Amino acid sequence: MRRHPNAIRRSAPAAAALRLAALCCAAALHGVPASAHAGAAAMSRLEAIREARVLRVCIWLNSGEVSFRDRQSGEIQGMDADLARDLAKDLGVALSFEETDPQNLPEELDRGRCDVAMGGIGITAPRAARMRFTKPIVKSDHYAVVSSFAALAAWTDLDQPGTAVGIRAGMEEMAGQRLRKARIVTVAPPYTLEGELEAGRVDAYLANFSMARHARRLEHGTRVLTPDKPFAVTAYGFAAKPGDDAWVARLDAFVDAIRRDGRLDEVAQRWGFHDLIVKS
Repeated sequence: MRRHPNAIRRSAPAAAALRLAALCCAAALHGVPASAHAGAAAMSRLEAIREARVLRVCIWLNSGEVSFRDRQSGEIQGMDADLARDLAKDLGVALSFEETDPQNLPEELDRGRCDVAMGGIGITAPRAARMRFTKPIVKSDHYAVVSSFAALAAWTDLDQPGTAVGIRAGMEEMAGQRLRKARIVTVAPPYTLEGELEAGRVDAYLANFSMARHARRLEHGTRVLTPDKPFAVTAYGFAAKPGDDAWVARLDAFVDAIRRDGRLDEVAQRWGFHDLIVKS
């Protein structure tokens, strides 16, 4: 009987985990320190990927030209989508995108739904406490997307009493520290920042580099305000489950490689982020 391809994807990581458990048990029986097998434990994710012959990438598809689904073709496109394809090619495996929301990434990685998370993930202290990040890919400040009908002409108009500023969940601490007078409105699915702005329930929303540039290029009835001084400069990278040093080292090696051979420059130029890439 021919095995269903999905069965192969499920069984390979499990097989790797069983071998790892057997190795650890054997070590315990023979009195070998657990630290002697830390390298084997760290290799489990990379080994599972190679055995399953598929790289599973959790990706957020509402991040402007970093990652989105093309309305006509249905394909996942953007800077991080292209980099995910390059990573899978370098590993010699197939690629499977797993659509998710940024707030669920730690849980998705922890329960093994995906091997790595991409899609404009800001490296913040709360996230770094729950996920392991690679070397940064790009770095940028935040911006404000405002309605063309709002009486907000400059960044200094944003932090005023009565102004409602929308943010994504997880940005509360950052926004609260910097916007002391404005009313902060957390917007979570199924609602969107763009929808709340269009409905008039917020006067503006904070946007990362990709969301701001997407709004500037494609959305009608909006304007983008640039900070008059650094507001919340953030680096962005790929994220993995903590505790797997070898896998993160392989991801960092990939980041180094695409910087060195020009692929990062090429992809960032293609999607309009060349000025934001981190060179080293």
